[in-house]
Amino acid sequence: RADHIAAALSGVEVETPALDALARRGVLFERAQAVSCITLPSHAAMLTGVHSRDLGIVDNVTALTPEAQTLAEAFQAEGYRTVAAVSALTLGHEVSGLSQGFERVSAPAFGTKSGEESVDQLLEWIDEFRGQPVFAWLHLYDPHAPYEAPDFDQAFLLEARAASGDD
Repeated sequence: RADHIAAALSGVEVETPALDALARRGVLFERAQAVSCITLPSHAAMLTGVHSRDLGIVDNVTALTPEAQTLAEAFQAEGYRTVAAVSALTLGHEVSGLSQGFERVSAPAFGTKSGEESVDQLLEWIDEFRGQPVFAWLHLYDPHAPYEAPDFDQAFLLEARAASGDD
């Protein structure tokens, strides 16, 4: 959330050095919204640039049609290596159709897999392509319930609550 990332200039004094460094090196979207609260429609829109309702994808079981142009296909046409690691079966090609244009895809055979497993696979592939342009898509399921947040400095939480007036 923007109110918990220093680079987002949220007014809350937090330290998020890794995310801040990423924002400095890349593009920081300060006003981004998902087209849907449902996984597949949201990812279909992100990977095609077309609203999910216009794609006809409004649930987690309607696959993208082969006629749709994906971001991966556009990058591949420009000479990029394309890899994807997703942590939920819903985003695997058999269900979603979203693997169009990815030369390598890792998805669970059923259910979900850990973010650590997805990240490790993606990093392995990226390492193989060292020196080549790479477009990578990483999806992590870990933030879903039950979310087990790592330990963090409680002072940031107390400061955020104080700033918002919540007690």
